[in-house]
Amino acid sequence: MPHDDILFAQLGCGRVAQRYLDIFTGDEISGGSLAAVCDIEPDRAEKYSELTGATPYVDPETLLKQTDATVVVVSTPSGDHADHIRAVLDSGRHVVVEKPMTMRVEDAAALTEHARELGLMLCVIKQNRYNPAMRKIKETVAAGRFGRLVLGTVRVRWARDMDYYSSDPWRGKFVSDGGVITNQAIHHIDALQWVMGPVDAVCAHGTARLNDIEVDDTTVAILRFANGASGVIEATTATRPDDIEASLSILGEGGTVVVGGLALNEIQDWEFVHHDAGDNAVPHDFSQEIPNAYGYGHAPLLQDVIDRLKTNDSTPPIDGTEGAKSLSIVHALYRSMEEGGWVTLGQDSASKRLGHGPRG
Repeated sequence: MPHDDILFAQLGCGRVAQRYLDIFTGDEISGGSLAAVCDIEPDRAEKYSELTGATPYVDPETLLKQTDATVVVVSTPSGDHADHIRAVLDSGRHVVVEKPMTMRVEDAAALTEHARELGLMLCVIKQNRYNPAMRKIKETVAAGRFGRLVLGTVRVRWARDMDYYSSDPWRGKFVSDGGVITNQAIHHIDALQWVMGPVDAVCAHGTARLNDIEVDDTTVAILRFANGASGVIEATTATRPDDIEASLSILGEGGTVVVGGLALNEIQDWEFVHHDAGDNAVPHDFSQEIPNAYGYGHAPLLQDVIDRLKTNDSTPPIDGTEGAKSLSIVHALYRSMEEGGWVTLGQDSASKRLGHGPRG
């Protein structure tokens, strides 16, 4: 690895770590290298070490004492994120953390402030914000072409069977994982609020329809945005037999846009009342073909992290405050399920179950 590379460590070598493996062993980024990998399952750590040449560890504490890495990617089980973020920050290293940032909103706020006090980067992975399609939509909303926003919707139709939930003991539990809206659709909920604006209130219904888990595999919800627009969430891991789509629709008085594909990667409709010269080319120019539901957004986000750190800028591309917005919505959705009605987002909108209870 080049001597001036930003060195990364991967803490957690589970499902999503494969995406980082592809990035670090391919040519998707420059100026960053993987120096260490860590997983409590020795076989996983050894496998990723063999594939990357990174030093393997099986204990996070030992990793943080010995590695030369200055950035740690936290991709451990969701319920461990808060403890691992704090440990990495306390070791003097920057953090890139997978979703959800933490299981509880108060932990997200505390860690965001802790990172700020230490002058360290705490970046939350919201890779769909780096999709060309999503960036074009965000730019277009900001330019005012939609006029008054009317309706924003997300639809996540993915397939996760009991083998997925049984593969790791932390999956499918309120204390350590949450359901489809916490683990899968949180990215799309983030994309929805990113372009539509803050959410005022939610009303949700969730159920474990096909999977024998304590959390939801299927959730539908209505949202009221601060700007007066309405929203709809449809999310399920009970699609059979395979993933179908992850789509977002934005409807306004000035036009309608639909982005679909497996990971908000394909502009399917782009229609405006007042036509611009470049509109016809937008679906082609801002869509991507992707191999799976992870898409390609991780790499440009990591490149942004690298480029900032190389100039001694520890400002996160997506900070904890941004990362906590979708987490707050998810908590309110669960609170609505718990109480059976509308929940207004605020100080008393957190779920009484998500992130609570004994571990293990």
